[in-house]
Amino acid sequence: MKAFLCSLLLVAFALVAFAQAPQAAAPATERKADTGVTISKGPMPKGGPITCTLTLSPNTATNGGKFAFTVGYSPCVTVAQTETFTFPWKSNLATFTEVTVRTKIFKTSSGCVVASADGTVVPNALAIKGQFKATVAVKETATNAPICTASAVMTVN
Repeated sequence: MKAFLCSLLLVAFALVAFAQAPQAAAPATERKADTGVTISKGPMPKGGPITCTLTLSPNTATNGGKFAFTVGYSPCVTVAQTETFTFPWKSNLATFTEVTVRTKIFKTSSGCVVASADGTVVPNALAIKGQFKATVAVKETATNAPICTASAVMTVN
């Protein structure tokens, strides 16, 4: 019984020590205003699948309002990429719809890209109202091979 209690006590101390160990700091990043990308200054990834997330800010807007859209990569993208953002605006008219497609094309690698951002405006047409799902599809520029896709919900009031 004493051996079991001693083992349990050692495990508890190990867990506390591990929890208090300093966490690795995130690699430094650098924002490139000329292209809207954020580059990681940390080590290059060792390959494997890349996941992406799409963020809309704000995700609720009004007609004519500005918003930003950002695709984040994990791990970073190290090849030239083409990002196609699609905004299929919700319409309250059965006879009218509007879709905005924005494409950013990088002809060469920008480095270890962790995010790419841009901005646009909600259409002025007052029939554009409601909730829709925006998407981004990212492909390698040279080969057109898929890298990742993501979506996010937006509401126009």
